[in-house]
Amino acid sequence: MSETKVQALPSVLIVGGINTVARHLAVYLCGRQGDGVNGRSPLVKFLRIVDKYSVQPATTYLDPEFKKCLAELPDIVEYRQLNLTIQSKVEEAFQPPETKGIEKFDFVFDLTGETRYDRPEIIHIQQTYTLPLNIAKHAASLPPALRLSAYIRLTFPFYEMKSSSPSSGYGEAFLPNPEDKKKSKGFFSGGKDKEDLFSEGFGMRPDGVRGRWWHEAVRAIGDVGTGHSGEGLERLNFAAVRVGEIYGEGYCDQSQVLGRLVVGHIYQNNKEEMKFLYNPDLRMHTVHVYDVVHSLFTAAQWIAGLGQGYAARVEADRLAGVTIPSAWYRAKDAEKQALDTVVKRGDMGMKLVDKERKVIVPYFNVDEADTTQDSLARSIAALYKIKYGFHGSIVSTLVSQFQKMDFSEMVDDVNEDHMESWGAFDKNSIKGELKWFEYEPKHWQETDVDIKIMYCGIVSSSTLKR
Repeated sequence: MSETKVQALPSVLIVGGINTVARHLAVYLCGRQGDGVNGRSPLVKFLRIVDKYSVQPATTYLDPEFKKCLAELPDIVEYRQLNLTIQSKVEEAFQPPETKGIEKFDFVFDLTGETRYDRPEIIHIQQTYTLPLNIAKHAASLPPALRLSAYIRLTFPFYEMKSSSPSSGYGEAFLPNPEDKKKSKGFFSGGKDKEDLFSEGFGMRPDGVRGRWWHEAVRAIGDVGTGHSGEGLERLNFAAVRVGEIYGEGYCDQSQVLGRLVVGHIYQNNKEEMKFLYNPDLRMHTVHVYDVVHSLFTAAQWIAGLGQGYAARVEADRLAGVTIPSAWYRAKDAEKQALDTVVKRGDMGMKLVDKERKVIVPYFNVDEADTTQDSLARSIAALYKIKYGFHGSIVSTLVSQFQKMDFSEMVDDVNEDHMESWGAFDKNSIKGELKWFEYEPKHWQETDVDIKIMYCGIVSSSTLKR
């Protein structure tokens, strides 16, 4: 994807994501240190960030660079604490600050959604599907004078792709449509060539409850303004950006990289070899958080450069469109029955897009680091000066089978040794008077699972590079 230059600096609205990438996106948009406003060269005319958290006092983690942006650029950067589940607050978020000479927002970055694996389905429905869809519909209802040039949604790698290794090819169990097999460049003949990569959407299925609602949100927003819902909304200049495993300074949301860094430090302290399940070829594509935010802004510039209105969206779909199948296209019977129950209860607050409808969305992958479990483990081992290895397929298979029988017992066996730490027991602890003590770890429960790795695979970012 080539960058399209936007002549004037845009006014930008970021909704949600303070605990994921909104802080980094704000820092990026505030510009690097140098000549300009307060020693910076902002990439925006005005920036408003809206989320449920408070920043003064802080009720979530705020890194120093983000705080500096808020403090140093008060005329350009604005933070508002709003509950976006309330329609009037959504309308307030989109109201431009006329006192600052801003007539409309040009770009909207939708970073809303629940990223935690263990949340009840009703939370995923409300926070990951209903909330962003409601925001998108409001954006599509804006009058012509306030119409947006770009509406970009960030989505995460909550998918599964069945495979064994990079050289043995991939199964087609999760292929969205049978005809897509013809478009996969010979992938099913072995998958040995670099060209034999699934395109942006082929071959994957949303992973679990969380994955289904993140996937379905992209599909629903992509369908806004098509006329199928009968609401008379305009089509959005919409694109979705899906990322790999994010890492980087200040990024503290769920991350395979951060988790392994913590584990590596523990093995360093215990002077033991760090060993992982599965083989070293397990793909764990990673992307630095600042590459993520740069890609978000680049996607916005690209789609804004195509113009506005129905014709612009049609052109965007032609250049980068991917068919987004229903998250329940090949779901198990139990999953379909669960969905029917949710719909009948009215938990969603709005209808699902028809499962048979063809929805096309400009879709970009940002994850071409080609990281494997081996390359990541090697980097962590070098950092902590420890040895690392892998249990291999036989042990991993036995553990997986045991996990299905009694995962809680397996975790408790791993944690059966007493753990030690420094503890604060009285008011003198603040003076450094801590005590070293032993304690038993919390026993495992079903709600402790963050993410299960079931399959691995690779998709291409060819559309983004074009």
